[in-house]
Amino acid sequence: MKNKLAIFDMDGTLFDTKAALYESYKKAAEINSKNFSVGEEFFNQNCFGKNYKEFLTQYTDWDKSIVETVHDTKIKIYPDILKKLSRKNKSLFDILHGLKINYWIALVTSASKSGTMDLLNYFSCTKDFDLILTSEDVIHKKPDAEGFLKAIKYFSVTADDTLIFEDSDECIIAAKKIGLNVYRVELF
Repeated sequence: MKNKLAIFDMDGTLFDTKAALYESYKKAAEINSKNFSVGEEFFNQNCFGKNYKEFLTQYTDWDKSIVETVHDTKIKIYPDILKKLSRKNKSLFDILHGLKINYWIALVTSASKSGTMDLLNYFSCTKDFDLILTSEDVIHKKPDAEGFLKAIKYFSVTADDTLIFEDSDECIIAAKKIGLNVYRVELF
């Protein structure tokens, strides 16, 4: 019986999705006749890994209805853009597969369930995970540690027996605060 857990982040850790996310939001804004003046470099540094409600309201002058319309459009066009612009971190997946013998494997992401499943299905790796937690599965999204704690509780393991693979400084700090062993991942 397994009594250890490895938790992986998705965007920026298991997959390089920065370009796909940026292009999806940019195109969604163009379709809805709204100017998305956020440049790709700015997006990568300040918006990537954050919930759309946070960055679209912070860096645009759109009201909530426009934000939701742009996000809904982004969800529809994301799968096609994803296929062109995202990459799988093959080395980290090799580590994940090696750990699977003794560890439960969880994905904890701040991405939406639909975006998560689009990505995992595209790369045919949904079955690599024993548990998938997305933004819809928690009240407090990352960098809050709620998703990590929920995964730990689900598998009834201890913090000492849990590994985290993350790229975000804020999430790494949150994991360390609750006593988890953290590995920083820098893509490609």
